[in-house]
Amino acid sequence: DLVISRAGAMTISELSLLGKAAILVPSPYVAANHQYKNAKALYDAGACELVEESEFDSGKLTAATERLLSDKSEREQMSGKIKSFAKPEANRIIYEEIVKTVQNKSK
Repeated sequence: DLVISRAGAMTISELSLLGKAAILVPSPYVAANHQYKNAKALYDAGACELVEESEFDSGKLTAATERLLSDKSEREQMSGKIKSFAKPEANRIIYEEIVKTVQNKSK
């Protein structure tokens, strides 16, 4: 019903494709703070809850978890919004771009 996870690109891809309501906790130890940027884009769209590790002591994670587990409607809305980020054809598109690049270099 609810996923609590880091906010790496593959995780976001999987959550989006499955339409899972999520509380994202970006790792503060990654280059260029990209997990925060990933989570923030979803949060701004209403597609997840965002809790930073620095907020753990404030009880924000517990409060968000309790709120979302008790509100099925909010989880369903979040699920619908995160689905809009899904790219189910991403593997095919990437493959086709690689093939084009290789073909162009061999000419």
